[in-house]
This record gives sequence, structure tokens and C-alpha cells, in this order.
Amino acid sequence: MTTPIRHRPSSRHKALLVAMAAALAIASLVLPRTSAVAAGQIIAHDTMSHGESKGWGGANSGGVYTASPADAGAVSGGTASLVSPAPGGTAVVTLNSVRAQNATSRIDVLLPSLPAGNSKVYITHFLRGTDLNSYAAMMVVSSDGTSLLVLERIRNGVETKFSTVTGPRMAAGRPTTLEVSLAGTNPVQVGIKAWSTAGREPTGWAAVASDSSAGRVTAPGATGVDVYASKSGTVTPVRFDNLLTRATTTAPENSTTPAPSSTPRPTTPTTAPATTAEPTTAAPAGTAYAGQRLHAGATAPGSQSYGVAANAKYVATTGSDAGPGTKASPFRTISAATRAARDGGTVVVRGGVYHEQAVVYPHNRLTVEAYPGEAVWLDGSQMVSGWVKSGSTWVKNGWTAFFDASPTYTKGAPDGTEENWTWINPRYPMASHPDQIWVDGTALRQVATRTAVTAGTFFVDESAKQLVMGSDPTNRKVEASTLVEAMSIRSKNSLIRGIGVRRYATSIPGMGAVTTFFPGVTFDNMTIIDNAATGLFTGASNVTVKNVTVRNNGLLGLDANHADGLTVKSLLSTGNNSQHFNTAPVSGAMKITTSRNVTVTDSAFINNNGQGPWFDESVYNATFSHNDVVGNEGNALVFELSDRLIAADNVFTNNGDDAVAIMNSGNATIWNNTIIGNGGGIDITQDYRRASDLRLPGHDRRRPVPDPTMPWIVRNVSVANNIVSQSKGEYILRIADWSRGFTGAQMVSRSEGNLLHRASAATPTYTAVWSPHVGAGSKGYATLRDYQSATERDSSSILVTGASPLTANLQLTSQYSSRASSALPISADVAAAAPRLTQGARILGASH
Repeated sequence: MTTPIRHRPSSRHKALLVAMAAALAIASLVLPRTSAVAAGQIIAHDTMSHGESKGWGGANSGGVYTASPADAGAVSGGTASLVSPAPGGTAVVTLNSVRAQNATSRIDVLLPSLPAGNSKVYITHFLRGTDLNSYAAMMVVSSDGTSLLVLERIRNGVETKFSTVTGPRMAAGRPTTLEVSLAGTNPVQVGIKAWSTAGREPTGWAAVASDSSAGRVTAPGATGVDVYASKSGTVTPVRFDNLLTRATTTAPENSTTPAPSSTPRPTTPTTAPATTAEPTTAAPAGTAYAGQRLHAGATAPGSQSYGVAANAKYVATTGSDAGPGTKASPFRTISAATRAARDGGTVVVRGGVYHEQAVVYPHNRLTVEAYPGEAVWLDGSQMVSGWVKSGSTWVKNGWTAFFDASPTYTKGAPDGTEENWTWINPRYPMASHPDQIWVDGTALRQVATRTAVTAGTFFVDESAKQLVMGSDPTNRKVEASTLVEAMSIRSKNSLIRGIGVRRYATSIPGMGAVTTFFPGVTFDNMTIIDNAATGLFTGASNVTVKNVTVRNNGLLGLDANHADGLTVKSLLSTGNNSQHFNTAPVSGAMKITTSRNVTVTDSAFINNNGQGPWFDESVYNATFSHNDVVGNEGNALVFELSDRLIAADNVFTNNGDDAVAIMNSGNATIWNNTIIGNGGGIDITQDYRRASDLRLPGHDRRRPVPDPTMPWIVRNVSVANNIVSQSKGEYILRIADWSRGFTGAQMVSRSEGNLLHRASAATPTYTAVWSPHVGAGSKGYATLRDYQSATERDSSSILVTGASPLTANLQLTSQYSSRASSALPISADVAAAAPRLTQGARILGASH
């Protein structure tokens, strides 16, 4: 018998965030000067959070960059820039004090725009030396976004190319991570890979080599990057972020490589580069690399280009709200411009940082957009100066930016008391306090008392009107949030696009940094980051959220309530619940409540510190298709107290709890999903809650109560054609009623054509858990045969024990690819919800 578990302690699968946290934690250590470095130790690290007008200045750890030309590059806005001095020229930055030998190094690469015309840009990340003597991963990007990855050695300026492979397709404004790894001296083992920063890191290498030649580079050396522009065409600026170099003892897996060829490497701006051969065929759009499917989210602010209406009102940081709002005499604020606009009007915002709580006034069909090619940020923080040293702390007197810290959606109400249902995690008691401070771009942690202030923390003393922090502000940039809300859209059927929003002190009752309660609003290409609670909230019908990034918001990325007809497409939600609220009742990637006819497609929910997408409290008729849900702390997908869901063609991997959790919800269709490495598998459960109990929260009060379409009972659930692999919990599939009122057969009408995988005959403990009889509780079945015999379910399903049936790209290995014949034909409703799945086809798992 199994034990009913409502909330299981969650495990984390966020390797990148863990690595970055570890890097920050040891940023003050002395850099090792020899190759005797412990495996895993950080050698160099830079979040590019400092500011430099020329060169890249000093890294968080690893020393000071040397630039060539001397003024090459700059650092601003959280990223570093580098551009070739001219076509045919090279710009280089190097951390010369680094002494890396056995190491892996990665850096994020972003192109604000793709190369023009026939131009190409060559981006190289080198290790164990300089741009003239080292091993390197080079990415060659063409104007259509296709790329090549080149694994090479540079010796005295001469390139030896070991391997050239197709790289990821690049898109303007979307970062890609480039990594190179080295181990050994004779031979030297080298590996490279690249992947979308928002996607899954590939488990294998794109190319590897073993170098035992006389020309191999053996001594410890520096790390850095260079950018070269093709001799024909124009230069292409490149931006970099998140350099991380760490020691390793693990060599990239060796393979047979083609014989290397040696060619001269450019050493002066007038020398043409000796690069790999031109690709003979371009990689098709949408090609998957190392398991990655989606490139969701916004392009970087400043990379968009929208046509400007002739009668547009203009806004600029140099404008005046007393002016006419023309291009020559713009308004100063977005609020003034939208007030002056009329129905169907356009407001164009010039580039710059706006410290404003913007109201989009109620003229219908307004468009508010960034000026072509200019980065627009609404910023809730401002510079803070005038600090006075007081003992071991620094104090800002006369501070009056105080905020509502209510820990629920009801202003002034205390936190709940129900077990496993409180907002505040005792380990993070200040989570609901919206105050935020950054020193040189690094966020400080708020503490509850003045005496608790140490380096890296701060305290708000409201009675003394003081801001107190433990980090020395001398010659450093200190910024603090002073505004609550970025943008309130009060215009029906309006369009907001190309705007960035950051650092607002949003409270939980304030709902979001960006909010609307007006129907028909479209949010397009918006970046909403680093806000104290929720990033984006909608409480209206027929709202569209597309190509939007919500990142590192304190509570939740996207929140929606009474949002009938909501469409979410190409949303990137990552790093949210940064303040570590409890997983329930609200936290993480996205929560949609009390809404009907909701569609979420082509989106990525990555590394959130809470739940993945969560549909709760009377959501009716939801489609969740072709999404990637990766590395979230809680469940990957939750459908709770709701009815009618199609979840198809999704990838769920490395989430802390169940991949799919259907709780007190009926008519759920769970077809053709690829599920691997989660804390649990597919979990379909019923508890005591029923919609007939009007005392319970969660009813849609806009409809008859109780709502006959929403009984909160698991019924008519269909589970087919899923691949469920490497569950870290006690089961692969669970169908259980803790209230003991229903059998598994009454809850799940169909479960067939699935491919189930377990690492061993005892891992996980049960293939399936099932409620066999009313009143009898649940029973676990160790083998598929026992489960099939007892339930008459999954007769056409397959159980694989041992090695994974999936490749690193999350496709079936050749051994199992023929088993798709056991899948059920794709039904019409699934094909309509997930257009990449063809009606009638027999397919296992998600599309690629």
C-alpha cells in the first residue's frame, strides 16, 4: 500500500543556477595561480553587472581584462559588448591572470541583430592561453542565423581545426551559451558545445578531439573571447554575459576526428580570417540541437523595429509633458503621451531609462511601442547616494520609500495557518517585503533587524527613516527600488510591445509590475525582470501574451485570473520566485485561475524556484501544447480543481516533483509528452474537495455555484503515447483517490500506448499505483504485468528496464524507435490542440 502524499519535499534540478550561486559565493577568493586546482572550483566568473565605458574592467573573479584594441568593448546594462574594429578586423578581451589547465569555460553570447547581407561574424571563446596560443570554440554566424561550431587549436596564430559541425540557429536578442572544455596534456582532450541559454544544456558534446601532436598547448593559461568580422560586409556587434570557468578532472569523451588542417589565424585588422569552410546547406528553421526545441521569449530591448505611424505621439527622456508630443518636441512620460493620444493612436517611446509608474489611458486600440532599434526600460529603481558610515554599516538618512509587505493577495491580512499552505517559508522571512537594493548590479538580501546587517545585506528602518546596508558603497553604484508599479494598461484592445520593465517594488496585493483589467490587450516582445513580486498580471478577457520574457521576479512570472480567452505563446518564464516563497499556494513560473478557454503554446518554463505552469480553481477548457518545462523546483504542470485539459506535445524534464499532476480535475487528455528525470511521473489524484461544498474557495462566482461543468472530480482522464522515463519518485504512474470514493477505473477512462522506463527493477518502487476498490485506498504494482492484470489498462504500453530509451536529444534510441507502432493513432482533438502531431499518426512522446 502507498501512503497518501499531498506535498512531497522537492528536490532541485537547476544546475546552471546552482553553479552561478556557487560562483557568487566564492567570488572574493584569491585566484589560483597554478594548475593544482580542485575539480569544480571557480577559476573565473563574471556576471557583467559592473559598468565600463571602455574595455571590460575587472571580472567578479579572475582578474582584470586586457583588451585589444585597448579601448575595445564596454560593459553596461548587465552585459558586455565587443565589436570588430572594421571588416576584416578582430577585437579581443583576455583574463591574462587566469591560469586554467584542466577546465571547462562557458559564456553567453547574444547578437542584438544578425549579420547584414553577406556578412558573417566569428565569435571565439578560448581557454588555456590567448587568442594566439590556446584551444578554442568558435561560432560562425551567418545573416540567416545559421551557425557553424569549430573546435580548434591556435598555435602562434595558426589555426588547427579538429572538427566543424552545425551549430544552433541564432536569433537576434536571444542568447546562446558557448562552452569549451580541456583536460590532460598528452593527449589534450578537447570538447565544445553550444545551446540556447533558455533551453536545456546538451548532455553530450557537439564535437570532441584528442590532440597528441607536437604543437599541442600544455601549459596553464588565460581565457577570453574575440570577435572577427568577415572582410566583405559590415561589422556585427556582439554582447556577452555570465562567464564561468571552473576546474575539472573529467575529459570530454573522445571520438575519432578528421585529420586537422592548419591555416593562418588573423593577427591584425588587415588579415583575413582563416575559418572553416562555408556551409553547403543551411540548417532549417526549427532544427533541434541536443534536445532543445524552443526559442521562446522576447528579443532584447533595442533589437525590435516597428513601423512608426505618421500621427504618433513621441516620448523621450529629454522631453516635456508640456510639449505637443511630436518627434521634435516629445513628451517626457508615457502617461502624458497616452493621455494625449486618441482611439487607435500610437505612442512611440525613444530609447532610454524611464523612472515612471506609467498609466496607459483608456483610449481604445492604443499602441505603445519602442522606437525602432532603441532600448526602452521602465525602471523602478534609482541611484542612491549620500551614505554615511556607522560602525560596520552604511546609512542613508531621510529614506521614505516604504512599501506594503502583506504576505497574501489581501492587503493587511496575515499569512495563512493551514499546514503546507502558507506563503512565507521560515527560511526566507522577508520574502514579501518589496524593498530591493543593488550594488554594482548585484542584489543584496534584506534582513529583519538592524543588528543582522552584514556584508551583502540591508535593512529598512522605517521608524528612523533610514536605509542601512552592510556593503561599502564607496566608488560603487548603489540602486534601490522606489516605485511600485511599472505600467497599468487601461485601454481596451491595446498593444504594448518592445518595452523592458525592471526593478519595481511590487507588493503581492499589487498583483504585478505590469497589470491590466481591460479586455483585448496584447503584450508583445516585452522583457519583465527583477521585480519584487509578480512580473505580469492580467485580470481581463481575450488578452494575448506573446514573445514575452518574465525572469527573476520575486514571486511569480505570469499571473492571470478571470482571464477567459487568454492566449500565451512563446513565453519564457525563468528564475521566478527568486524570493523563495513556499511552493504553495502561489509561486513559480505561471499561475492561471478561474478562467475559461485558455491556450498556452510554444513556451518555455525554465529553472523557476517553485511550480511550473499551474491551472487552478475552476479553469475550464485549457490547452497546453508544444511547451518545454525544465528544472522547476515543484511540479512541472499542475491542473487542479478544474475541468477539460489537453496537455500534448510537451517536454517535462528535471523538475523537482511530478511531471504532470492532475488534482481533482476531470476530462484531462495527456497525450504524446516526453517526461524524463522528474521527481515523479504522471500523478492523477482525488482528495476530499468537491465543488458541491460551497464553503471551499476556488469557485467561479461568475457562474452558477456549484457549476455543473466543474465538479472538481477526476473523471474521463486519457493517458496515451507518453514516454515516462527515470522518475525519481516512488512511481511512474499514479491514479489514487485519497477520499476513497472512486476507483482508478472511474477516474482514468483510457491509458494505452505509453512507453514507461525504470532504471532498475526496484527504481522507482512501483511501475504504477492504482485505487482498485471504493474505500480500499491505493495499491502499488511493482511490475507492468501485475498492473495490467489488475486494472485492464496499458495493455499496449511498454516497460523498459535499465538503460534509457532516449538519446541526449530526447529522441528514442534506434533500439526503441520502431516501438511507435504500439502508440495509439493521434486523435482529432489532440491534433487540433498540437498541430505538430498529425491526426492518425502513431508517435511516441513529443514532436521534435
